[in-house]
Amino acid sequence: MGFLDHQGESEFPFSKETVFNAMVKAIPTIKGMKIETADKLQGRIVVKAGVSLMSWGENIPIQLSEISKNLTKVKITSTPKTGVMFGGAFDLGKNRKNIEEILSATSKILSNQNVTENENTQLTEKKQTENKKLDNSNSNKQKKEITMETKQDKKWYDNKFIVHLLLLIFFPVGLYALWKSNNIAKWWKITATILIGLIVIANLGNDDKTTTNSNVEQISQENNTDKTEKSENTKTDKNYSTDKKKSETTKISVSKINALAKAKLYLETAPFSYPGLIKQLEFDQFPHEDAVYAADHCGADWNEQAAKKAKLYMSTMAFSRGALINQLKFDGFTTAQAKYGTNAVGL
Repeated sequence: MGFLDHQGESEFPFSKETVFNAMVKAIPTIKGMKIETADKLQGRIVVKAGVSLMSWGENIPIQLSEISKNLTKVKITSTPKTGVMFGGAFDLGKNRKNIEEILSATSKILSNQNVTENENTQLTEKKQTENKKLDNSNSNKQKKEITMETKQDKKWYDNKFIVHLLLLIFFPVGLYALWKSNNIAKWWKITATILIGLIVIANLGNDDKTTTNSNVEQISQENNTDKTEKSENTKTDKNYSTDKKKSETTKISVSKINALAKAKLYLETAPFSYPGLIKQLEFDQFPHEDAVYAADHCGADWNEQAAKKAKLYMSTMAFSRGALINQLKFDGFTTAQAKYGTNAVGL
C-alpha cells in the first residue's frame, strides 16, 4: 500500500525524439492506459489510467528532458484521480506499478529498435560491398570488350610496337609481320632484315635469353596478383569480426539498461542496501552480472540508504542501539553503514 502519488525517474541512452516515439508506441500496449495529450516539442505526455479493482483511476504526466545528444531523462508522476478526500490516500501500490510498467514497456521497444537498426546497418554494408564488386566486374568486362573490338578492327601486323617486339623476341614471325605491314617503310624493312640476319649468325643464344626473361616477368605478375587478393580477403575478414563485436556489445548494454532503470525505480520507493538491491533484481529474474552493474551505477549513497532504513524501523517499533545496528547489518548494510544509520536517528 502506497501514499497519494509516486514519482519515478530514469535515464535512457537515446535521443529525446527516439525515447518520445518509443513511449508513444509503448503506452497504448499497457492494459487500461491511454494517451490524452502528447507534445513532442515540449517533451510532455499525459496518460490516463482507467478504473480497476485497486484504484479509481490515475493521472500520469510524463516529462522528457534531453541531458545530452544521446541521453534522455524521463520523469513520471502517478496520482489518483479521486484525491485524498475520496479514497485516493492509499493506492495499494497501483501508482508505483504504473510507473514500472511504462518504463519497462519503453525499454523493450528501445532495445528491439536498437537491434533492428544494427541488423539494417549490417545488411546495407553487405549490399554496398556486393554492389562494388559487381561494378568492378562489369567495368572490367566492358574494358575487355572494347579492347577486343579494337583489336578485331585493326590488323595486328599494322601495329609498329608489336612488329618491333616480335623482331626482338621471335624474329621469324617478326619478319613476316614486318614485310606484311603497310605502316613501315620499305627501306626499314630491308635494313631490319639484314641486321637480324647478322645478329642470328653472331649469337644464336639470344632468343633463349629473351624467352626466359619474358617467362620470369609473367611469373612475377601472377605472384603480385595473388598477394593483392589475399590482402583483400584479410581486410574483409577483419571488417566482419569488428561488426560482430559491435553487435554483441550493444546487446549486453541494452539488458543492463533495463536492470539500471529497475534499480532506480526501487530506490525511489524504498531504501535498500547494496547486496539487498542485487538480490531484489535477481528476484526479478535479472542475471547476476546485470544486477551488479545496476547497483554499481545507480548512484545510491549507501549511508543515506541505511539512515532511511533506520528511520523506517523506528517509525514502526522501538529499538535499542545495538538491536538496530544488528537489524541493519542483517539487511545487508556494513557495520560502518549500520552505525551511520543508527546515529542518524539519534541512538
